Amino acid sequence: MSQKKPIICVGLLLLLFLLSNSLVQAQNTDLQEQLRLRLWALLDTSNTPKLVIESEQLHQKNDLKKFYEQRGYRPAWIEDYLVPIAAKQFSACTARTDDNGLIPNDYHYDALTQLIALAEIGGTEVTVNNYIDLDIMLSDAFLLMAQHYAQGKVNPEDIGMAWHLSKKTFSAVDYFNRTLADGTPPCRSLEKLLPENPNYKALQQALRNYRTKSDWANIKYTWSTLIQRGYADPLVAEVRNTLTQTGDLDNSNTDPIVFDRAVEQAVMRFQRRHGLYYDGVVRNTTLNAMNVSREERIRQIKANLERHRWMPEYLGNSYVTVNIPQFELSVFDMGKLMYKEAVIVGRENYPTPSFSDSLQYIMFNPYWYLPKSIAKNELMPEIQLDPNYFINNGVKVIKGGKVIDSKKIDWKKANSDDYSFAQAASAYNPMGVVKFMFPNPHDIYIHDTPSRELFDNSRRSFSHGCIRVKDPVKFATFLLKGDAAWDSTRIKKVLFSQKETRANLPKPIPIHILYWTAFWDTDLGELNFREDLYKWDDKLSKALETPLQ
Repeated sequence: MSQKKPIICVGLLLLLFLLSNSLVQAQNTDLQEQLRLRLWALLDTSNTPKLVIESEQLHQKNDLKKFYEQRGYRPAWIEDYLVPIAAKQFSACTARTDDNGLIPNDYHYDALTQLIALAEIGGTEVTVNNYIDLDIMLSDAFLLMAQHYAQGKVNPEDIGMAWHLSKKTFSAVDYFNRTLADGTPPCRSLEKLLPENPNYKALQQALRNYRTKSDWANIKYTWSTLIQRGYADPLVAEVRNTLTQTGDLDNSNTDPIVFDRAVEQAVMRFQRRHGLYYDGVVRNTTLNAMNVSREERIRQIKANLERHRWMPEYLGNSYVTVNIPQFELSVFDMGKLMYKEAVIVGRENYPTPSFSDSLQYIMFNPYWYLPKSIAKNELMPEIQLDPNYFINNGVKVIKGGKVIDSKKIDWKKANSDDYSFAQAASAYNPMGVVKFMFPNPHDIYIHDTPSRELFDNSRRSFSHGCIRVKDPVKFATFLLKGDAAWDSTRIKKVLFSQKETRANLPKPIPIHILYWTAFWDTDLGELNFREDLYKWDDKLSKALETPLQ
């Protein structure tokens, strides 16, 4: 009799295990069915069911439907009506979207915190829908964060930005499934989607730093204001305060109204970081930059963080960039800066678009084929005033593929759209003597200019959209250095001939026309700001600051 007791005990334990297991399975099956019904109710467009926290709305409805269908409506986060630690950690992670210039409550931060707290307390107030809505909102937050981290929150087309760089397609659902399958903590998985380049990380740190700074006062000045080293003026104290807050001047115990050597050096650093002529003299241009508020600089940093999220993952081993607000062209090879040059870009009413293409060949002594808009808006008024304008400026009129006599046309009645206009290499040709070609739908290219005096300006937005380079022959020589047939001697001979001549690059090189108004200078270890030429930062900041509905 005593020998049978262990057998009976084991049997009872096995029975209890089976019953318990069956109960768990039934519970899980019930939860899956409850989740399915709840999700379909929330996604049903014929009515307006609300989440248990009524102020919240689901943002990724199509992705949520696809995600839960693929997993048979099994909860992604909740286990047996318990909230695992991963869910709590991820809820806290949504708060860190702020470090990327995003809004935590777009990802249900407050609502998730509230639901998790309720679930942990338990009691009669916590319904099945509390757990199910928590699971759905956690998934909605992950899917939305993945989309925003990988490709950005704002579509540039929606805010009228001429940004045409594109990223590879991205599936937030597939990425979520891979995250769950390989067991990567959700926060760590999402952070892998953020841009990995040092500039992005530097801007993140800059955002944190600027949030800890004190505001600086708006400095009153007139167009003729000028202070420099050796001056004693109450305005110096205001300049000192701003430079201290921006990090360009260390605290000093010297007389606050005296413009000494330390202030001069701080002014030069500030000017350099803001793309101004840095001579240490405070004029209205410098004061104008100083009067951009701390809050506006924060918004500027956020806008540039977002544009980084729009960027392609791969720019090329070797590539050319043009930063429009910086008025600078750069060539990189394996991440190392190899060449840079000052450029002129499109003025405010003719913005240079941002896009990527491939620089393929160079035209020496190029013809300039006038765009229709320039012919209509600028050429026609000139010929009305001066009947010899075309002849005096070497402009050829073309119709039906043939050059015609411009003197035989009544330009007061003619429609400029019926003609094409071309100008050969000359002192009047806006193309100058070199044109760098990367055929693109925007009709944008890099070229020389006869108006070299414009490069004396620190603010160089003077073109109709194309990019003018300061030393085109030097740039052409650099690009062709891998081709023995195009040494400096041959380039000079071709230019002297004044004949239009094409030179193919040894290898096409990617070119990226970009718009960075806040960026990190790795050589000097400085945060740089530039003027928002086209007011794209303003439009983008407003879109980023608008909560999702």
